[in-house]
Order: sequence, then C-alpha cells, then structure tokens
Amino acid sequence: MAEKQSASRKKIVGLVAAAGTVIAGLANVATIADFFKGGEVAAGTATSSATAGPRTRVVPPMDGSGITPTPYEAGESRQSVPDPFLATWTGIVFQRGGPSTKYPVEIELAGGRPGEQIARVRYDTLDCGGVWRLQTAWAEVIRSTESIQSGRSHCEDTVTVTLSMQPDGQVYYEFLDTEGRVGQGILHKS
Repeated sequence: MAEKQSASRKKIVGLVAAAGTVIAGLANVATIADFFKGGEVAAGTATSSATAGPRTRVVPPMDGSGITPTPYEAGESRQSVPDPFLATWTGIVFQRGGPSTKYPVEIELAGGRPGEQIARVRYDTLDCGGVWRLQTAWAEVIRSTESIQSGRSHCEDTVTVTLSMQPDGQVYYEFLDTEGRVGQGILHKS
C-alpha cells in the first residue's frame, strides 16, 4: 500500500512540474497557436511574436450598447501613427464603473512618433478635454496616454487609450483608468 501511494505521489509531482513548464512557456507567447507552432519554449525565453505586440484580440460586447466590436490584430510595429488613423473621430463612449455611463467623445488625431503629442480629445458633456501622447503604434492599432488639461475634477487625469481599426473603416476605442474602470466605443470619421 505504501509503495502505491509513493508511486502516485511521484506521478503527481511529475505532472505538476510538467504543467509548470508549460505555464512558464505560455507566459512568453502571445497566443496558444504560437505556443504549439514553436515547439518547446524554455521558461524565461521570449518568442518573436511575444515582442511584436498584441495579437488577435477578441473584444467583449460594449456594456449598454448592444454593439460587439470585430476582433482585431495589431499588425506590424510602426514608428509613427499610421495614415488611416489621421482624422477627426467622434462617437459615444460606454463606461463601466464611472459616474457617467454614456457620453460623446471627439478626437482630432494627427501624426506623431512615440512620446509625441498626437491628438486633442474633448468630452463635452463631461466638461473636460486633454491631449494624447503616443505610446506604441502598429499597422491597425495605436496606444496612447491621455492627459486631461481642462476639467480635471470631471475626468480621470491620466488613462491609457487604445484605438483599433475595424474592417468597416470605423475605430474601436477603449480606455482603462488607474481604478480599473473601462470605457469602450465605436468611432467614425467626422
């Protein structure tokens, strides 16, 4: 009986160790498909796709809107804002966990490189506005830091905003603030 228990424990320890290796490898890849395409991945080893930026991102339905954005891929890394983003964008933001659950946004987006100011943003019904500085750009996605310059008592001062191109030419807008509140919207060119 003791031998059976010892053999069972060794099996369990072996399975736990194998699972830990797989989990460590998965932490370094962008998708499960990348993990299986690449064969074995040693713990702590970065893969090329993990450093290339976000892969396909499936977006949940937007709260209170009935809209489900199309999943998107970031595409190739860029050194500046891609041309399709250069426009004035307007739409409605649906926010979870905030004082206002639905409000309009207007973004005047210009070109720029990481660290540079690329946009002015207005939230008229919240009586606030600010600027965006580019963090990262890909062919189909840009990520920026929003800093509120007017109406700071009405809006979160600094948030990370991501815009992704949708197949129909509109843009999916998403922000996450420091308190974990999320805002989402579909924007169109004005």
